[in-house]
Amino acid sequence: IGTLDASVTGSGSLFIQEADEITLINVDTFNGAITISAGGTITASDVESVTDADSNDISLSANSGDILVALINAGGTFGDVTLSAAGAIRETASDGIADVTADVLTITSANDIAVNTDFLEITANSLDASVTGNGSIFLSESNAITLTDVDTSNGSITITAGGTITATDVASLTDADANDITLTTTSGNIVVALINAGITAGDVTLNAAGSIIEAASDAGADILGERLTLTAVNGIGVSGNGIEITAVSLDASVTGAGSILLAETDAITLTDVVTANGAITISAGGTITATEVASLTDADANDILLSTTAGDILVALINAGTTAGDVRLSAAGAIIETGSDSNVDITADSLTLIATNGIGVAADPIETQINTLFAENSGSGNIEIVEVAGSDLTLLSVRQTNSAGTGSINIATANGQLRLAANGFGVHSAGTGNIQLTAGGAASDLSVFSNISGSGGNITLQAGRDILLGEGNTLGGGSGPRGVAISAAGPAAVLAAGGAAAGSTVLSVRSAGGFVAGQEVQLVDGLVS
Repeated sequence: IGTLDASVTGSGSLFIQEADEITLINVDTFNGAITISAGGTITASDVESVTDADSNDISLSANSGDILVALINAGGTFGDVTLSAAGAIRETASDGIADVTADVLTITSANDIAVNTDFLEITANSLDASVTGNGSIFLSESNAITLTDVDTSNGSITITAGGTITATDVASLTDADANDITLTTTSGNIVVALINAGITAGDVTLNAAGSIIEAASDAGADILGERLTLTAVNGIGVSGNGIEITAVSLDASVTGAGSILLAETDAITLTDVVTANGAITISAGGTITATEVASLTDADANDILLSTTAGDILVALINAGTTAGDVRLSAAGAIIETGSDSNVDITADSLTLIATNGIGVAADPIETQINTLFAENSGSGNIEIVEVAGSDLTLLSVRQTNSAGTGSINIATANGQLRLAANGFGVHSAGTGNIQLTAGGAASDLSVFSNISGSGGNITLQAGRDILLGEGNTLGGGSGPRGVAISAAGPAAVLAAGGAAAGSTVLSVRSAGGFVAGQEVQLVDGLVS
């Protein structure tokens, strides 16, 4: 037959087997299931199980051809809908209202489930959807939905929802540029257990009106894609349960008040990672390339923390603000600039840099706009940092901790005061590397209120104006011979109040203004030239 109008008015089900294609004009049961199979395309104009119950499911199977849907309704609480097509499953006409209503919706087709110009509108609590051949999935859910098992053999997946999406298992099984996964909520969160578009070509885009969070705390990757684009209003990840990702590059944005917490399994490029008002915490099992990372509201709670358990941290731009937001970088390898330029690489109130293989390089130091600095390198390589923004810089602690190392310490301000904090740990090199501290600019002083010590390398202090050596602070120390050179250009150039140059030290002072009367530099077990 070509068309079917069938109704069961009492308790009872409907079972139809059609040899060819069929149009279901008006097929309903008052209290029973509906099962229809066809040898050709099924056009479901109006199919309904009126009583919403577990036993009153609707099942349509097209063994050849497509399933075209106008209206299929098994109820939104208990009744399920199963659609299986040898071809595609599509809407009969674009109308903007729910085409399929069910508790559990199961859709299987060899080709597309809807098209990108006409999504299949659904109202369901959970979804199993699979395209077994070449084809994509385009679905629009009116409320919240759980994506229990959604996959394409070779196609993209695009799903929007008017409520929270729980992505239990969403996968594009062929890793290709055209096979991206996009999930969007216009209200509610995106809760992620597993989303996989491949890690070489397929991309993942998540847009949440609320937050993007992990379904449950685990160590496995939650999102896999070549490029991840994550946008949320209220945060990405939560404290103590960051989202695990495997990606080549990341764009992430929180547009409201909320933080970003992510853990990358390998190396990653942070192409554009921004919070409007929140902290950023990202760890990686490989090198992090921080192309642009910014917390746009300068506040104590909005710090930026990047760490690697293997590999380097390459910095182009990291900005946490200049008055309250802090930056902490901890690298298993080195912390270096991505490209050689004179622009500010890191902006923060307080900057902490911890590395194994160096912080900056002599030809290309890390350029900063910061107020305080803590820096520590435990292996090879130098510590090379320049404060370029014309700001004053206070050193809390700068240390080369490898006793066998030869790396130098070079800290400078381009045009600002340089201070060693009185309550800090000073500047120390456990190895034989040199130490040089420079306060650049004609009006810039170098104030030393904590110890500067090394184990064989030279110590050079330079200032555009005055150098103040604080009482009880030591220059030199350690066992090896070294030179301590102090060079100041100010009219009252070197002010010394009980400062000491200790150990086997040669102290050389050049001063345009000489010493202030009544002051002295004390040399302990050393020579003066």
